[in-house]
Amino acid sequence: MRRFLGHHIFSSLTRRILFLNLAGLAVLVTGILYLNTFRDGLIDARVESLMTQGEIIAGAIAASATVETDSISIDPEKLL
Repeated sequence: MRRFLGHHIFSSLTRRILFLNLAGLAVLVTGILYLNTFRDGLIDARVESLMTQGEIIAGAIAASATVETDSISIDPEKLL
C-alpha cells in the first residue's frame, strides 16, 4: 500500500515539471530582490549627484552676487 501511495501519486514527469516551475520562481524572486537593491543604489547615487550639482550652482551664484546696502544683485554675465 505504501508503494502505491508514496511513489505513484507524482509521476516522474510531474516531479520534473514541479521542480522546474519552483526553480524558475526562485530565479524570478532572486532577480527581483537583486534589482530592487540595485535600483536603491542608483537612486542614492542620483540624489548625491543632484546635491553636488546644487552646491556647485549655489557657489557660482554666490560668487557672482554683489551686496549693496538694501539688496543683493546678481550679474548674469558673470555666471557665464
